[in-house]
Amino acid sequence: MAPYDINLREYWRILKKRKFIVFFVGIVLGVFSTAFAILKAPAPLYTSVCSIKFEKETTVEGLYAKTITWSGGDDIETQISVIKSFTIFEQVAQRLGLLPKAIVPAESPAKGDVARVRTLEAIKYIEDQLVQVRQRLREAEEEFNRFTQNNQLLSIDIQSEKLLASAQDVQNEV
Repeated sequence: MAPYDINLREYWRILKKRKFIVFFVGIVLGVFSTAFAILKAPAPLYTSVCSIKFEKETTVEGLYAKTITWSGGDDIETQISVIKSFTIFEQVAQRLGLLPKAIVPAESPAKGDVARVRTLEAIKYIEDQLVQVRQRLREAEEEFNRFTQNNQLLSIDIQSEKLLASAQDVQNEV
């Protein structure tokens, strides 16, 4: 019997020749796997429904900060991803008694209340962000003031008042 070396080109030739069989077997296996997973899925232990009120910041500082900064993210999607995070699932399972105490590490945030831990983290994050935004706002205002002084720029209101006054003077003279 002659030795026959098979390489990648041979495999590719076989796959091209039998492509319909490969696709058919893949589709059949996918359908049967999905059907088996759906039929043999365990019954859910519990279901829950939750309504969350999410309010955007409407303070003057918040509105002013929104005009300076731009965020490409969606606030509601961010909150949804936080709620669906593993940490929250872990805390809920711990409070429902589905996880033994030995499984949850000592430094795990699941030791406290779910909402309280999240609220404290959110408050700390917001306070840190507020300090940073205020600092950037002060720096931007100082830079704007320096720019207007260096370039001797006047506001549009002052310029329009001067133009109206000079137009009134010209009209009075006429």
